[in-house]
Amino acid sequence: MTYCLNPLCTRPQNPQGAKFCRHCGAALVLAHRFQAIKPLGRSGRSLLAHDQQLPSRPPCVLVRLEDDALNIYPWNEAQLLRLEALSNVSFLPRILAVVQADGSTEHTRCASHPDTKQRTQFLVREWIDGPSLAEQVAEQGVLSEPQVIDVMLQVLKGLDYLHQQHVIHGEISPQTLVWSVTGLDGAQSGLELMLTSYEGVLRSLAQSLSATDQGVQDLHSLGLTAIELLTGETLCGLMVTMGPQSRWRWKSTGKSMLKSLSAKDLSSLSIALYGARVGRCNWIQTIAAIEQPQKRQMPCKGWPFLR
Repeated sequence: MTYCLNPLCTRPQNPQGAKFCRHCGAALVLAHRFQAIKPLGRSGRSLLAHDQQLPSRPPCVLVRLEDDALNIYPWNEAQLLRLEALSNVSFLPRILAVVQADGSTEHTRCASHPDTKQRTQFLVREWIDGPSLAEQVAEQGVLSEPQVIDVMLQVLKGLDYLHQQHVIHGEISPQTLVWSVTGLDGAQSGLELMLTSYEGVLRSLAQSLSATDQGVQDLHSLGLTAIELLTGETLCGLMVTMGPQSRWRWKSTGKSMLKSLSAKDLSSLSIALYGARVGRCNWIQTIAAIEQPQKRQMPCKGWPFLR
């Protein structure tokens, strides 16, 4: 199947080999090279594609840079150079190209969507071949405390680099943390844990965010991710709404959670997450709290999941 690149197309599925969308008439091959196959994620801005100029037609990911809802418009050279520099680190997928849709259609104008933008920027990044942490938990069960701590340490060091560049990741979750498969034997390397989503990075580059927002949002998301990896339940599954307030339902999550979450776990996570919540915690302090949990330094009511 070939997927239409036009974000306004209501019937984007097309047969393999088609050059133009049979519904809106938009060209289906980006820059005469990249052919989208299917959307990735919920936003619709990322698409799995094939690079047709290489014999093996390797997979890659197309990310639409423009988004009217987020007030993100065509990027200038300085922004693109900064984005390229950010991708030259081991924990983010490598950027392969930044290209523009040429705007060509089967007809002079798209019959179904005459007002569609004719030139849209796309970021092309490498496809990370490996299972996400969400898939690992679904197939193999929840992670142990040492495994979760290892994940947090790796991600925190990557976040430190991004935050020093005044950029947030903004999309940390078990779905965006992927083990990169390396070597001919397909072995997984713990040093290749990748943050695969670029959408939060793109938003923070296009919009000015305060230093407090940068630290709190990512550390809070990482803390929730750690809880999900330990328990196997999503945030919605762990919360119970009581009128205008929501509380963590620790007591009803079963024996597996009680085995995973000891007093040490709660102490270390509470210190790390509370610091992130109030904007007074950097990655070094968070790692210290995880590696050397101290006595709880705040009342239990200071963080909702301790109630």
